[in-house]
This record gives sequence, structure tokens and C-alpha cells, in this order.
Amino acid sequence: MPPQIIPKGIATSGLLAYVLASKFVDGLPFYRQERMFTRLGLDVSRSTMCGWAFRAAEASEPIMELLHEEILSGPVLNLDETTVQVLKEPSRKNTSKSYMWLARGGPPGKPGVLFHYSPSRSGKIAEELVRDFSGYLQTDGYAGYNALGEREGIIHMGCLAHVRRKFMDVLKAGTKKRGTAQEVIDLIAQLYGLEKQARQAGFDADRILAMRQSQSSQIMDTIKALLLGTDQAAKSLLGRAIS
Repeated sequence: MPPQIIPKGIATSGLLAYVLASKFVDGLPFYRQERMFTRLGLDVSRSTMCGWAFRAAEASEPIMELLHEEILSGPVLNLDETTVQVLKEPSRKNTSKSYMWLARGGPPGKPGVLFHYSPSRSGKIAEELVRDFSGYLQTDGYAGYNALGEREGIIHMGCLAHVRRKFMDVLKAGTKKRGTAQEVIDLIAQLYGLEKQARQAGFDADRILAMRQSQSSQIMDTIKALLLGTDQAAKSLLGRAIS
């Protein structure tokens, strides 16, 4: 027999791939898979599958390291984090917040995505993921990313979707400054429209850059002038959106 991921174990590489893909891609918890195996007359407990997941993760570490290096080799890196609940984690309550960090990057046209779990949202985790990356780093406005933007060789970019969300909150609240928020939303819609046209027309990277420099930059200048000319309390919804 060829070498197995779990030596002397009953799980072949194919079975491991099926179980892990069912859980992490198709969203089937181990207890549901346990029932499915039982209906087939197979005794495969959820605790056994959990152990397989740990062993497979350990065996995949060299591949994950190669993926990490590939992601950092490109000119652009997207970084974000989201909350995730972990049950029965040693020395932590079930209600504690944990985080799944995501890094997306790699050669143009061949992006890869790395998922990294951590119980912490510290900016140090972001630094560990970025390593010695040099290029364009895109994140949201979380302060934990600020130190990365000060590094030599990194150009820190914001996220327009997050910007838009703040102004949408102003519109939903129905404040007196709806007009300013609506203007910003409309201008962002123009930016999105240009990007959509470029995709539909099949623009290559050079043509997209030229479009952004000649058209998108003018819209961004208009947004900047509008916001700088708006006098609003910093703690108001619109003030927070502007800042």
C-alpha cells in the first residue's frame, strides 16, 4: 500500500478528503456525518473524525507553508478577520470570541486564500501573516492593521465597501445629513459602474489602471472635496463615516 497520512489507520487519503471537504466546504458537522456513516452500516464516530482532522492538519502544514509563501509573492495582499465561536477550547469559555484571519494574494490571475485561526485579534497576528511582504496591502479600518501601513515597502489601502457601509448607516438612520451621505453613495456607485464596465469589456490590467487614473481618480477627488467641506460632529453617524 502507498504511504498513508495516518499510518496504520483505517482512513485512506480519499476518505479523509471526503470527511474534511464535507465539513469545511459543504458545512456538514461531524455528528451529521456520523449519522450518515451509521446508515451505511459503518462505525465512524465524530470523535474519530475530529482526530482525523487534527492529524490531516498536521500533515498539511508543509503545503500550508507553501501556500502562504505563494500568497505573499504577489503585488497585492488582502487581509481581514472575522469572529468565530469555538466550543470546548482549553482554558476559554464557550462565549469567548475567537478569530479566523484570511489572507488573499498571489500571482496576478492566480490568487490563493489562506485561513488562519487565532483566539486573538491582536495586530501581532496580522504582522505574522504579512511577514516580509512588500506591495499593496488592502484592509478595513481596524486599528490593528495601522502598524503594517507604516512599514517600508508597504502601501496601505482601504476598502471602499466598508466606506460605503458607513454612509448607508447614515441613510438608514434618517438623519438630517442624508443629502451628504446620499451624494457619497451615488459617487461610489459611479466608481462601481466603471469597474463593471471594465470587467464586461474584458480590460487587461493596463487598461483598468488607465481608466482609474483618468476617470476614477476624478470621482475620488470629488468625494474627498465633499467630505472635507462637510462640517459635522465627530461623534455623529456622518462624522464617524467621514473619519
